[in-house]
Amino acid sequence: MKRSGLVPFYLLALAIASAAMVPGFVLPIGDVMGGLFRFIVEHKLYANILSIGRFAIEVNPWALLIFLFAAAPTLAALIVSSARGELRGLLRRFRPSLPPVSGMSAAKVYGGLFLSHLVVSATYWYFVRTQGTTRRARPGVRRSGSDAVARHRFGRVRRVD
Repeated sequence: MKRSGLVPFYLLALAIASAAMVPGFVLPIGDVMGGLFRFIVEHKLYANILSIGRFAIEVNPWALLIFLFAAAPTLAALIVSSARGELRGLLRRFRPSLPPVSGMSAAKVYGGLFLSHLVVSATYWYFVRTQGTTRRARPGVRRSGSDAVARHRFGRVRRVD
């Protein structure tokens, strides 16, 4: 009978997530989450990975523990599968299509996906920087909706309430 790695995975994921929270209880690191929310409101941002990273760099480096907390299941899966000698089997599940897939073709597919993600993110960043959001926009733009891309492409978008 094959032993499952489910229990060690959950215990390790819980331990990693708990370890990310311990400094908040033990050390005087300040109110990280409250500070993050105030930072987002003051700078008229959205709560996303870029805002958290910017807050960690500019205000409180302890906010980087948010990323550790979020990555706990992934890290636990990698650690448990590598300890059991099944890391290669775990990573094979990320093939972009059914076998036979060479490493080079998989790298091309994932490279294309990553590149398209960067292009979409850069486009979003450009429109938000140039058009603003409804919280940061001029009053006339506020009425047109919050989607900066739609405002740029279609002009005024009327909101139906």
